[in-house]
Amino acid sequence: MTHDELRQSGLLELYVANACTAEERLMVERAAKSDPQIQRELDEIALSIEAYAQERAIAPPAALRTSFLEHFDNAVPVEKPKTAAPAVGRISTVTYLRAASIGIIIGLLPSLYLYYERADLVRERDAAQTQLAAAQERTSVIAQRASDLKTSFDKVVSENFKRITLPAVAKNDVASATVFWNASTKEVLIDARNLPHLPTANDYQLWAIVDGAPVDLGVIDISNSDAVLHAMKVIDSPAMFAITVEPKGGSVSPTLSAIKVAGKVG
Repeated sequence: MTHDELRQSGLLELYVANACTAEERLMVERAAKSDPQIQRELDEIALSIEAYAQERAIAPPAALRTSFLEHFDNAVPVEKPKTAAPAVGRISTVTYLRAASIGIIIGLLPSLYLYYERADLVRERDAAQTQLAAAQERTSVIAQRASDLKTSFDKVVSENFKRITLPAVAKNDVASATVFWNASTKEVLIDARNLPHLPTANDYQLWAIVDGAPVDLGVIDISNSDAVLHAMKVIDSPAMFAITVEPKGGSVSPTLSAIKVAGKVG
């Protein structure tokens, strides 16, 4: 809260009336220490409160003094232990000061209401801004995913891409994958959504068989469940594609005993 906002919030009046929280009191004291204008305003508010009490102080009736003196003139003196005389004026002052304090607090109620209402509105505004930012971020992510999907699908449905199905090598294994290869640009895209998840110590790796020799096309990142197609390394004139299970990060040469799926380029 800036010093200008502090002056307009009604918190200075609450501080002088001792009607604020410990945290608010500390905030006001820090502001007063760093800004002489705040301290001057606090002093002026205190003086205003004192003037308020004095203006509304009620003097005792003049007849009360006469009656009081006549009572002592007619009374028979009796020796009594000396005690302090009752401070009539002081009691009245305290009483009226309390009454004045109640009046001041009642006068401050609108400021109190506005201060706390403003605080609630600020909290609601901040919460709304946070929700809006989160919604905008989600919308941006969804839009980017949609754009990526459209780009990928535009590619694979074109006549330049050839679709190669890679069924499971092992009997009764339902795993499969689909490779899309562009003979002109040499691009390779793969749909690996039908491959089961692996232990964290392993990765799937795509290979192309060119002139009878395996060529590494990269590790397939299936950790991103939102991705449909993965772009792999380019390759020229493949006769077959195969996917093996390799140690994390991939291998220099394929582990032939760990071939998961494979398919010929027709």
